Amino acid sequence: MAENAFSSQLNPTGNAPPRPRTGAVATEGSPLQESVLLELFDHLDDILQREDCDHTLRYSEAFLLGRPVDVEHTTAWLCRMGAHCDCEVLLNVARDVYSGFSTSA
Repeated sequence: MAENAFSSQLNPTGNAPPRPRTGAVATEGSPLQESVLLELFDHLDDILQREDCDHTLRYSEAFLLGRPVDVEHTTAWLCRMGAHCDCEVLLNVARDVYSGFSTSA
C-alpha cells in the first residue's frame, strides 16, 4: 500500500493502524455501526490517496448515501468530532477512534 499523509498521521510507522477487536472501537455517540465507520475510514483513505481533499465532506456523504443511515445526523456528528472535511475524518475522527488501543492481540 502506498504511504500517504493520512496513513502516516494515523500510524507513524506507515503501516495501517491495528484493527481493534470487535466492540473495542471508541465510537460512543456515533450514529454509525462500528463496521460502517471502519469502512468509511478505508473508503476515504483509498480515495484521498488519489484525490486531493476539497475541504468538504463530499466523499463521506457519497459513501453514506449508499447505506441505511441518516446522512445529515452523521455529518453533524462528524463535525462535532472535528471533521469538517474528508481529510479531517481521517485526521481527527479516525485518530480518536484508534487512539489508546493496544497493538497486542
